[in-house]
Amino acid sequence: MSGVPATGSPAGLRAAGWPGPEPEWRMPEAPEPSAFQRFRDGEPAAFAGVVAAYAGPAYSLAIAVLGDRGLAEKATEDAFVRAASEAPSFDPRDDVEAVWILRHVRDAAVAALRTQSRYRGSREPMTAVAAAALLDDEVWNGVMRGATPLMVRRALESLTEAQRETLTLAYWKGLRPAEIASLRGVPEDIVRENLRAALARVREGLSRAASGAATP
Repeated sequence: MSGVPATGSPAGLRAAGWPGPEPEWRMPEAPEPSAFQRFRDGEPAAFAGVVAAYAGPAYSLAIAVLGDRGLAEKATEDAFVRAASEAPSFDPRDDVEAVWILRHVRDAAVAALRTQSRYRGSREPMTAVAAAALLDDEVWNGVMRGATPLMVRRALESLTEAQRETLTLAYWKGLRPAEIASLRGVPEDIVRENLRAALARVREGLSRAASGAATP
C-alpha cells in the first residue's frame, strides 16, 4: 500500500461521514479483523470503517485539548490523514491499534494548541501544563485505560507551582533538565526531582480517578 487513498484524504473522510454527530468518550470494540487491519492489508475502502470506529473518542480528545469545534475537527482530520499515511509502519506486536491511532490525534491537537498559543497568547481551554502532561507516555496510557482529559486537569491541581513549571518546560517547550536548571537558576537535581514528582502525582491521580470512574 502506498500513498494516502481517497478514504484517507480530507475529502474521503467527509464522504465517510466525518465529523458526524456529537461523539462521546468511548473506546470502540474492534471486530476481528478490524477495519484498520483490513486497510493495512490493502483494502482502501476499509478506512471508512476506521473513521466510524474512532471518530467519537478522537474528536472528544481533540476538543478536550482545544475547546473549539472547528479546530478539533481539523486536528482530528489531520490525525486520520496521517494515520492512513503511516499505517504501514504500525506493528501490532509493539503497539495497540486504538492507542496508536489516538496518539496521532493527541499529537495533532497539541500541535494545534501550540500554534494557537503562539498567535493568541492564550493557553486555554487546556492549559499548557495539561497538554504537556498528555505527552508523557504513562499519562497517555492512563487516558487510554479510561481516564478522560478532564481527569488529567484535575490530577494537575495537586502539583506545586515549581512542579507545574518544570513539567511545562520539559514537555511543552521540549527543554532538557540542564536547560531548565539554567533557565530557573536551580540545581539540575532539583529539576529532575520536580519532574519526577510531578509525573508521579499526575499518574497516581489518574489511576485513582480512572478506578473510581470504573466502579459501578
